Amino acid sequence: MDHGYHKKPFTIGDRITIGDVSGEVYDITLTHICIDEVGGSINSDQVSGRNIIIPNHLLFEHNIINYTLTNDYVLGEVVTSITYESDLDKATKLIKDSAIKFVGEHVIATKKEPVVRIRMDSSCVDVKLLFFAPIKVMQEIRSNITKEILDKIRKEKGWRLRIHTPNLYLRIKNYLSKF
Repeated sequence: MDHGYHKKPFTIGDRITIGDVSGEVYDITLTHICIDEVGGSINSDQVSGRNIIIPNHLLFEHNIINYTLTNDYVLGEVVTSITYESDLDKATKLIKDSAIKFVGEHVIATKKEPVVRIRMDSSCVDVKLLFFAPIKVMQEIRSNITKEILDKIRKEKGWRLRIHTPNLYLRIKNYLSKF
C-alpha cells in the first residue's frame, strides 16, 4: 500500500470529506470542486442526490479526508449487544461467520481477516465486529451482515439480543417517582 506523497489530494471519483461535507468528486475546476453529497441530513454512506459546490479556497481552511486515495478499503463495524446470560463463544463465532459470508472476497484483497472485540456495558455485552470493505458499498455490507446475524439468532439457542427501550425505562422511572 502506497502511503507516499501524492500531488493531488483527490481526483474525480474519490470519496472525500472536507469540513463537515462528504461526497464523491465528479468535477474539478480552477475555482471549485463539485461533489455528489453522501449522507447529508441522514446517517448514510449513500449518495443523497444533492450536489455540492465547494469553493477551492475552503481546501486551504479544512482538513481533507480521502477514503479512496490509496485504495477503496476502509474499516467498518457492526455492533451486536447481547445479554450477560448469552453464550458469548457461540455469539462470537456466529457473528464472525456472518461477516465472512459478505467480506470474504475483501479479505483476500486486503489480507485482513474480520476481528471481534468484546466490551462490557452496564446492562449487556457489546460484540463488535471489525472488517475492511470498499467505502462505496460499506453500508450495504453492514446491512447484509446485520440481517445475517439476526436471521441466525432466530435459529439459535443459547443467546439473546439486548433490547434497549429508553422510553419504557423513562415511563417506569416517572411512574415510580410518584410514590
